[in-house]
Amino acid sequence: MVRTVGRRQFTRLLAAALVACVAALAMWRYGPWREKYAVALPPPGASQRQVVLAYIRALDAHDSATAMALSAPSMRGTTQMSLASISGRWLITDDGLG
Repeated sequence: MVRTVGRRQFTRLLAAALVACVAALAMWRYGPWREKYAVALPPPGASQRQVVLAYIRALDAHDSATAMALSAPSMRGTTQMSLASISGRWLITDDGLG
């Protein structure tokens, strides 16, 4: 009887450890601080709207390289703060912000 209780507790502990490991791996892979996807720089002849949409998409994707490349030198501090605080609350469609 004692052996059965010990084995049952061990099984529960092992299951809890497995769930914790899977949750940790999911957070590591899909956490809000991770880059979601890379955003391409707009072409040199792009309209202002295309540049702004690329910048917003880069912020939403946590693509710091593209966001910093598209931000003005005087606004790079603001861009860094935005990248640090954004949690993916924007819905971006092909037509713009939705």
